[in-house]
Amino acid sequence: MVAAAALLLSLGGDAGATDRMQEPPPTVVDRLPVEPPAPEGSAPALSAAAGVIFTSEYVDQGLLVEDQGAMARPFAQLGVQVHEDVMLVAGGLASFHDEHTDAATTDGPGERAERRAFYQVDWQAGLSLSVWRFGVTPLHVDSRSPSHAFARRTTLDVLTSFDDHDLFGGRFALYPSADFSIETRGKSGTGESKGFYVQPGIKPSYLCYRRQPLSLELSLPISTGLGFDDFYAGDERHGFSSVGVTALAAIDGGYLPALEWQIAPGVAWVHLNRDAQSSDVRAERVVFGMTLAASF
Repeated sequence: MVAAAALLLSLGGDAGATDRMQEPPPTVVDRLPVEPPAPEGSAPALSAAAGVIFTSEYVDQGLLVEDQGAMARPFAQLGVQVHEDVMLVAGGLASFHDEHTDAATTDGPGERAERRAFYQVDWQAGLSLSVWRFGVTPLHVDSRSPSHAFARRTTLDVLTSFDDHDLFGGRFALYPSADFSIETRGKSGTGESKGFYVQPGIKPSYLCYRRQPLSLELSLPISTGLGFDDFYAGDERHGFSSVGVTALAAIDGGYLPALEWQIAPGVAWVHLNRDAQSSDVRAERVVFGMTLAASF
């Protein structure tokens, strides 16, 4: 799966929330926010982020997983800058569903009642590389289900982005991106054989307000998901398309100047390809979400 926290929000990087941990909107793709390496001397060698995503529906790579009940997705991430343009990154993302989504639908030893809400945990590790304005982040992603809702699966993901935050006067940016995911073990999609997935996107953003300690940015994330080589059932090409509106408020840490608190509510309209799904679902969806996080 295209690495772990996305169709709904992005987390900021600097005090003005203009450098972000490139992320589409959270619910359609599962992607941890990954911060690109900063130039030497402008950032500490160690960075971290943690938070939780709340969402009204869980859509992963264009596939509807759950649309009922409460869902919370805590995440944590650590980055270590080892070179001016290279950062080692590792993190994890969990998903808890009070509807016990597909609990114990695969064979597993000793399924316990208290784990039925623990739908998923993703672990990822890799490198974040920066060349001029381009960011490239190859990641190994290992996804498991403590409630035995699905069998273990792994992917090789490559997240790419272009940082144009200062090309249009410093307040407006487009933030184009393209993410790639190759199935290496098990299946993330609904096809019968291992395939690969591509998600191009763009996120027009406008920095509405910035005065210490607060900054506010509005974004219009747009993305689509494409499957190849039997990623989706019937070798369907199109998985989903989405358009969203998100707001990102970032607040400096006060007595801890390296810390930044972030809150990002949003809503997205999502069109699913019903032929790519594993069951009959409604194609048009409206997904609400909220991300709460802290980073340094």
